[in-house]
Amino acid sequence: KRLVTLGPHYGDKFIEYKDLNLYGKFQYYAAAFNAFGESADSFMSVDFSDKGCIEPRVADYKLNQVQFSSDVPADRTYCYYSLQEGDWSRIPADPQLFFQPLNKSFNLNDQLSTVRLSSGSTLSVECWGWSGGELIFLGTDKATVDPSQPQIQVKGDQFVVSGDLTVIGSYLDPVLMDITKKIYIRPPENLESTNNIDVCISHFPLAMRGLLGPLFCKSSFETGSIVLVWDWYPPLFPIDDPEVETVTAIDGYYVYKYYPGEKPLLIKTINNPMQTVLIQPAESSLKLPTFFVRAFKNIHVSGDSNHYPLIAGGSAAFITVSITPVPHSENEISYFVDDVTLVKEDCGSGGSYPGSEPPHDGLKSDEIVVGYEHYFEDGCVELFDRYFRSSLLFDLTPVEGPVSKAELNYVQGRTIADAPGTYSTGGQSCADSLNITTTISTGGIEAFDPYRTLSKYGYSGVTHTVNVTEAVRDWVAGSSLNQGFVFTGRDESFPEENDICWSRYNNFVLYVTYFDLSK
Repeated sequence: KRLVTLGPHYGDKFIEYKDLNLYGKFQYYAAAFNAFGESADSFMSVDFSDKGCIEPRVADYKLNQVQFSSDVPADRTYCYYSLQEGDWSRIPADPQLFFQPLNKSFNLNDQLSTVRLSSGSTLSVECWGWSGGELIFLGTDKATVDPSQPQIQVKGDQFVVSGDLTVIGSYLDPVLMDITKKIYIRPPENLESTNNIDVCISHFPLAMRGLLGPLFCKSSFETGSIVLVWDWYPPLFPIDDPEVETVTAIDGYYVYKYYPGEKPLLIKTINNPMQTVLIQPAESSLKLPTFFVRAFKNIHVSGDSNHYPLIAGGSAAFITVSITPVPHSENEISYFVDDVTLVKEDCGSGGSYPGSEPPHDGLKSDEIVVGYEHYFEDGCVELFDRYFRSSLLFDLTPVEGPVSKAELNYVQGRTIADAPGTYSTGGQSCADSLNITTTISTGGIEAFDPYRTLSKYGYSGVTHTVNVTEAVRDWVAGSSLNQGFVFTGRDESFPEENDICWSRYNNFVLYVTYFDLSK
């Protein structure tokens, strides 16, 4: 939304505008304008999400029902007020004017309703009165704003100024109170352009499909405009994690576009989740843009939809390729299993494997194992812990254009969960999250960045599909180094309790859909 309109400006001095009382992530742009039009700058992203910025001072207040009262019979009265021990201002402002308390009180709303206070700030007041030609000092005092109190009162020796506190701005808007909670919003899908009027109409809200939708679509095709359409579906199942909230209803969409080698710009905010169409003027530039869409709920935003490059003369040609992982024999980190063992005291087990068979014994060439074993024997104080991470690397040379969508498909095999001898091939899955590998050494996987906290996979049965578009798109574009994926287990905390959960996975296929720009 437009925040402020500033006056004309010349020279090289910066224009400054303060946007106060913020918490969260925001995007801004500035635009210059005159009688002939408007020219906008690119977006600047600003993140005010540092938890250290959350202070007890959470709100701004204004004063309502401000009353002056005094038992001193004065026929003319005036006061001064100061905020935060700063400069004093007179009430009334004109030094020739006074207020006349009737029935020992007077409403100062007109004089103090514009005062802005924050939790912990001080309001100082000093008052004087004339009575029968004699100037009387009524006193001075100050009070501090306490959010737990609905009023602020300044009590001088012979007067009281009081007012109701009304919140006008908050550092922690109610929407943001659970800012630390993880939010999952499913990204939009199937973004593309269309020249089919029925497809265009079907992506407008139901109430617009009778008259306005057909009118907009017909006009757009007649004028050669770009019509973008997409889909959004709520997740079929919630994320199986108490710390993650799955969003099933959104507020709308952000539509972005970018040109080759440039940063994406937000070009439209659609505050209607049922409108999955955007009509754009035809591109006059020789460079054709790429579009993508994100869904949002309050301040929370989904990942990108597929990226859709505009193709001259028609729709883009899509090609889908299927890629299997680099075999273990060709890459030493494929299917790598990382064992971490901690033993407090050897109980004379003779090196036997406690709890179950070794998870990686007999592992096939197309299998990985993910999970953990926590074994604690109280009798001799033995603590035996292992966790298993496995990596996958894909050769992406078959992908010959910008990536629209990438999905990793695989099948869950043998699983041992909860206790030795508890076998399962469905339902429970011991992998927790899929990550991007960032640092690899000969000693194993030392570091990785979380790619996305996914569900426990269990809800999808034995066959799993993970959207990995963002990672694959970056690897193909060369903006980050392809060092593969890492699967991690659900618990690497080494608790002193007996708990086993490991699963094998196989039949990995990475399906990548890209745009054939040669056509």
